[in-house]
Amino acid sequence: MCADASHWIQWHDKYVRISNPKDTVPVVYFAWPADYAVTDTTGVAHNARYSFRNTPRMIANDSRLFGEYPFKQYGQVPLQPFAFGGMEHQTMTSITRSVFHGNQEDVIAHELFHQWFGDKTTCETWADIWLNEDSQPWVRHYGRSGLREISI
Repeated sequence: MCADASHWIQWHDKYVRISNPKDTVPVVYFAWPADYAVTDTTGVAHNARYSFRNTPRMIANDSRLFGEYPFKQYGQVPLQPFAFGGMEHQTMTSITRSVFHGNQEDVIAHELFHQWFGDKTTCETWADIWLNEDSQPWVRHYGRSGLREISI
């Protein structure tokens, strides 16, 4: 379970399933009003909409690599202060607000990856946690290369 409380703007996007284009997965975003309203894309200001813009493409890319997205929805919510890059929960990722400065899609991709490896399947013991975390350099390389191929 993921429970975060604040005064947020909420907006929606969707991922069209590769396995069934008639089926969509709601993608829900949350951000503070000031971070939602920003239009600057240089990384100077927190820009939530710009930072989350490729999430459906990332889901599609990961679905091609690891099998169809395993859940009925996905969402992202910022936290501040937050000492880590992010923490995925089944269908919802809490992510540090600093990601809104742009050029940190690897953090978003890393947490999204855990929907397959960490939430759909999980390690039997903490001794096996490397299966979730140590595969990340591979995922970042192939995930980003896939995004470059499908970016608009």
